[in-house]
Amino acid sequence: WFILRAVQGDRGRPGEPLDVIGALTITAGLGLIALGLTAEGEAGPRPALAWTGLLLVAVFLWWEGRTRHPMLPLSLFKNPGFAAANAATALIYGAFTAVVFFLPMTMIAGWDVPEALAPLAFAPLSVFIGGLSAKVGALSDRFGPGRVIAAGGVILALGLTALGLGISLENFWLALMPATSLLGIGMAMLVAPLSTAVMSGVPGGLSGIASATNNAVSRVAGLIAIAAFGTILASRYSGAGGLASFGELSDSAGHGAAMNAAFQALALTAAAFAALGAIIALSFIPKKPSKSDA
Repeated sequence: WFILRAVQGDRGRPGEPLDVIGALTITAGLGLIALGLTAEGEAGPRPALAWTGLLLVAVFLWWEGRTRHPMLPLSLFKNPGFAAANAATALIYGAFTAVVFFLPMTMIAGWDVPEALAPLAFAPLSVFIGGLSAKVGALSDRFGPGRVIAAGGVILALGLTALGLGISLENFWLALMPATSLLGIGMAMLVAPLSTAVMSGVPGGLSGIASATNNAVSRVAGLIAIAAFGTILASRYSGAGGLASFGELSDSAGHGAAMNAAFQALALTAAAFAALGAIIALSFIPKKPSKSDA
């Protein structure tokens, strides 16, 4: 309503109609993947739904490569820096989002941390991202986004490793907060340089769709990671002797220890993903943007 009332002169692009087929196939595809990984049938998750979703995603990519007015121009990915920045984004944000999603469940249901205290674990993220982003942007301009993204990915991987190894201590202040502080520093070193790498990897006329694509990649990676890791966590919880369900409030024997074991597996796997994202950034994102990019 505000946009319709306040924004003037936005007449769209009369010669470029909406990509309705692309919108429908990617929406249905991602929805079915998430549903297939999380919906519980008689035998657990429903892989047929996930495979159908993957097929629709493939149809989406096929269509985007052939329609005259794609919502996602695949030509963007011909630029190695742009493609690498999005690959690093998918790995890093997928890993980070899954950990942030399941950590409060571990604290509240596994450690009996009060619900009011659990959000404090994420305070370092806001502090470091807000306080360091400007300085990190200057570092990216000086040394190139690839190196800074790689450094941020390594710090994030270290924080995830510390979180995984220290989760069984169940110590909020001496184990959890130092680890989330590392996560905050790592993410602070990733946000601005990733935007720089994405925007400098495409012609100026495509900067809007490039930014939107990178945002979509990070959100989709988080969606898929949460759905996939949820299934893995449930399996790891049961394998560790849990008698209830991961994230459930329960007084059953071994519940907390099983939740810690499941979350540790998640955090260490996420650390490996973040490290892989750092390697991709260092290897394929240009060390310094060219003069034309700047």
